[in-house]
Amino acid sequence: MQVFFLPEVINGLIFDVDLTLYENREYYESMGPLMTERLAEEKGLSVEEMKAELDAVQKKYQAENDGRKLSIGNLFHRFGISFEENVRWRAELFQPEAYLSEDQQLIETLKVLQKHFKIAAVSNNATAIVERTLQVLGVAPFFESTIGLDISLKSKPTMIPFNMTAEKLNLPVTEIVSIGDRVEIDLELPMKHGMGGILIEKIADVYQLPEVLLKTNRNA
Repeated sequence: MQVFFLPEVINGLIFDVDLTLYENREYYESMGPLMTERLAEEKGLSVEEMKAELDAVQKKYQAENDGRKLSIGNLFHRFGISFEENVRWRAELFQPEAYLSEDQQLIETLKVLQKHFKIAAVSNNATAIVERTLQVLGVAPFFESTIGLDISLKSKPTMIPFNMTAEKLNLPVTEIVSIGDRVEIDLELPMKHGMGGILIEKIADVYQLPEVLLKTNRNA
């Protein structure tokens, strides 16, 4: 865990979901190939040809942007795939139930956090997949809001889903902490707008959040 910044008063937490609330890399790493296969089918290319084109665009972007990577949503958008279509593919292809299961320690962690903070999820995944993921992990009841790519129609990094969530929670963004596994996707932009930022490097970091947040939050 890396705690980059915490506001003086914290009333809300916005979690990323994939590789933040679970650690199953097999599931996460199945997503890219599934989407690449579907894009190859759409473009009439072999999977190898499609992967080569995607890699070329990604490498060019990284070279021009200090090593930052495009999200899958933004990468596919450059190949003419709308965010709406991207979401439809995800909802059809991804199967969190096949890889994930109830996490009792995560449930207990969020049960503690919910007593002190409003909790929400913001993801570049489809909202249906986000909700199914939270359900299979056993933590869906703790989330007051879930916003996926089909609702925001903009792939992180962008403030749009964070601002939408802040409005739903009826909180200023400056009283919210963004919690995720990628600095450039989940944390950099929110922190520029006054939000807190915590980098999650393993699921055990999430389990430690009550200790970290309740120790520092004046509103707790």
